[in-house]
Amino acid sequence: MRDNTGIALSRPLPLDAIRLPAAAAVLVSRAPRCVSYELHGHLAAPPAAVWAALRDVERWPRWTPTVTRAAWVHQATLVTGARVRLHQPGLLPATWTVEQAEPFRGFSWSCQGLGVSVQAGHWIEPAADGCQLCLTITLRGPCAAAAALLFGRLNQRYLQRELAGLAEYLGRCHPPVSMNGDATP
Repeated sequence: MRDNTGIALSRPLPLDAIRLPAAAAVLVSRAPRCVSYELHGHLAAPPAAVWAALRDVERWPRWTPTVTRAAWVHQATLVTGARVRLHQPGLLPATWTVEQAEPFRGFSWSCQGLGVSVQAGHWIEPAADGCQLCLTITLRGPCAAAAALLFGRLNQRYLQRELAGLAEYLGRCHPPVSMNGDATP
């Protein structure tokens, strides 16, 4: 299969194809009308490589099983106000609007549902041997608690699988670099 640039595409990974790191625990916090999920993970790739993968939203289906299709609706780059239509397994298609974008640092976007607003964040922190990625999902509104009951486990699995898929993808594209600058096997 090839995309419109002629680059060969790998098939999207099935949801159960990625092994999750043992430390990939999702922090869940609850407040009235608000439920948040947060996952931090280490990536052995430079922040610029992580940013390049994150900002190329239309290619997310190549590396995360949590997105089967992504298309820009407004703008064609990850800037505040841009909109992306995402298709995700187990969820209705949704249009996400970028709320904040900081090149090489990350972004947040949101979508609206019936009685609930969903905000998701993807934030990069440089580290000596790669970077830390913080993934968040926050549900707000009168139906946030009900949405958390219905989709809480799915949200947690999606955060874990997105992190694992990105780590695996970056490992193929950007092998870890040793202290002397050589790629390590």
